[in-house]
Amino acid sequence: MPNCPRCLKSFSTARRVTAHLAQPKSKCRAWQRERLGLSLYSSSSADSSTPGSSPTFSDHELPANDDFDAIQFDPDALEAIVPFDDFDQGREERIWELSAAESAVLLAGLGQGCQVQRFPNAGTVFGVGDTFLRRFEMDRYSSFRLTNLYYPFANLDDWEMANFLLQSKLSMAKIDEYLSLKMVRKMPLSFWTAKELRNRAELLPTGPCWNYRIVNTPYPTKSPAILYFRDPLDCIEALFNHPYYADHMIYTPFHVFTTAERVVREFSEWMSGDVAWQMQSNLPAGATLCGVVLSSDKTHITNMCGGKVAHPLLISLANIKMAVRNKASSHAFLLTALIPVVEFIHPVPRMRSVLEACLFHQCLDIILQPLKIAAQVGRMMSDPVGGLPKTLSQLSRIQCDPNDVERYFFLCKQFRLSGVAKPFWRNWPLSDPANFLPPEPLHHWYRKFWDHDVQWCENALGAQELDFRYSVLHPIVGMRHFNHGITTLKQVTGRAQRDMQRYMIAVIGGAASQDVVIAVRALMDFRYLAQAPRITSIMQENISAALLEFHNHKDAITSEGLRRGTESISNFTRILFKLYRLKFGAK
Repeated sequence: MPNCPRCLKSFSTARRVTAHLAQPKSKCRAWQRERLGLSLYSSSSADSSTPGSSPTFSDHELPANDDFDAIQFDPDALEAIVPFDDFDQGREERIWELSAAESAVLLAGLGQGCQVQRFPNAGTVFGVGDTFLRRFEMDRYSSFRLTNLYYPFANLDDWEMANFLLQSKLSMAKIDEYLSLKMVRKMPLSFWTAKELRNRAELLPTGPCWNYRIVNTPYPTKSPAILYFRDPLDCIEALFNHPYYADHMIYTPFHVFTTAERVVREFSEWMSGDVAWQMQSNLPAGATLCGVVLSSDKTHITNMCGGKVAHPLLISLANIKMAVRNKASSHAFLLTALIPVVEFIHPVPRMRSVLEACLFHQCLDIILQPLKIAAQVGRMMSDPVGGLPKTLSQLSRIQCDPNDVERYFFLCKQFRLSGVAKPFWRNWPLSDPANFLPPEPLHHWYRKFWDHDVQWCENALGAQELDFRYSVLHPIVGMRHFNHGITTLKQVTGRAQRDMQRYMIAVIGGAASQDVVIAVRALMDFRYLAQAPRITSIMQENISAALLEFHNHKDAITSEGLRRGTESISNFTRILFKLYRLKFGAK
């Protein structure tokens, strides 16, 4: 979020920052005017300098101006209703305007004078296609809507009642009970039971249809593996031409530079990264790159009866702007499949988990087959307005029958592979696990802190001393206070892990060795910097420096015996690999 460069107060938009700095009696305005005077003086001195002075960048070092879209300053957009600060509470709001010179310097200081370089010859529009609303009008019941806009419901009141009941969490029995009330019976509704309501709702135009398939497994299972899925390409097309995302869609990769000299890059959206730019360069001219976002986690479908468990697979578009896509109310993620979780009958427990991983990749291979074909030959879609990867080369070296799970898994361990013979991305063009499997905050940052950093600090200080230091900390409003320490906590949430690491450096300071404190602090710097919604090339260097500092001091953790356990070595190495492989172009 933008903040004031003097008091660091956060605001929702840069326009609010401009309004905050325009307050006539605030110290921030006085500071800004002083800075403005120095900037104007330096610029006038530069203009009056000798003509023979050479600029910092020569013309041949810069791309052609035709490839750049400069974000121009709009003085009219700087007129804002400015709320008063603390000293002006209780008064009315007023409009405060800045001069053109003040606006230009102020926006440049706030990072608004950036330039955008877009990928040439990408995202070409080929004619006019069917939009979402046109397909809605082509429904087989569209003729009835000519006389009744709310068909299959009688009128607006009938539709509002149906909409309320369908979006409520009432069961069908409760809906029947509600519709049987005498007061409700007096209403002119077109349905009187929950079944009639559902039947009328099914007459509305539907989205992608559901399918099911029984997946064959090489080993017997206690129950059949039934896969429920929808065509992911239809889901992507439904998102791509949805009118809600018309103003929130990005069609071409781009580079953002914070200044006109184009020295410092800024990474925010996925399309602003190097990976999207490289993928677009491998596509034909005029093609539109659609980034697919897949998300899945093990979920209990039924808790009270049967205990059914599945992996819901959600799909979204990376072309949708991040601020909109991450909002749950935007419904930018569509449920595409329910991947089964079954129990395999095998005498070795470790092999059961390997077979479950193989089944997961087999189901993904079935679900994502339309996307793989589209990546090879392309797919025409309407917008809202009208080399061999390293892992595959390692798998090719394993000379063993994959159905012999135990031997195949033993041979895979030398490459630190999971034992899956056919990963789902093996025949997906432009796919690379290093790009589409980036670290995510909950498991790879906060959970990593709880599983590793806390254990190191506990072994360095002792559980009793660590708990005592946490318990005597002064309570802070908005942050959790650990009265009884942290080593005895059970079922720790991500929020609790985040609050723990805020105190950790102050807790272990003076008790653990200096190298251990530096190593733990460097990892925290890495986590905090990498969470920024916008990362510049300068911040990227700072993140790399923090990770390098950890590697320079991590030997103290092993030499002092703080890392213990047989499994911690491989897990720790895996975490370091994920941290090392973090690529900002995949944001």
